[in-house]
Amino acid sequence: MIFASAMRLPEQREILCLFDEQFEVIEQNEREIDAALKRSEALRQSIPKKAFTGQPVPPACRQAGKTPPTSPPPPLLSRIREERQAKLARKAKGSDGSG
Repeated sequence: MIFASAMRLPEQREILCLFDEQFEVIEQNEREIDAALKRSEALRQSIPKKAFTGQPVPPACRQAGKTPPTSPPPPLLSRIREERQAKLARKAKGSDGSG
C-alpha cells in the first residue's frame, strides 16, 4: 500500500480504469471459452452417435453450423459392408456343410 498511497488520486483512478478494462476482457474470454467447451462437448457426444448411425458429418458443416448435405455413404463404408456380408455368407456356407 505504500506504492498506492504515494500516487496521486487521478493516477490511482487511471490505474483502476485500466484494471477494470483488463478484467472485462478476461471475463469475456472466460465466457467465450465456456461456450466453446460446451460446443465441443456436444460435438464429442454427437460425432460417435452419427458415426454409429451411418451419418458422418463433414467437418466444414460442423464448423459452419450448417446442415450437412445428404449423400450416399462413402465408398469405404460400402466396401466394408460388402466384405462383411461376404464373410457372413462364407461362414454360413461353411457351417451348413460341416455341421
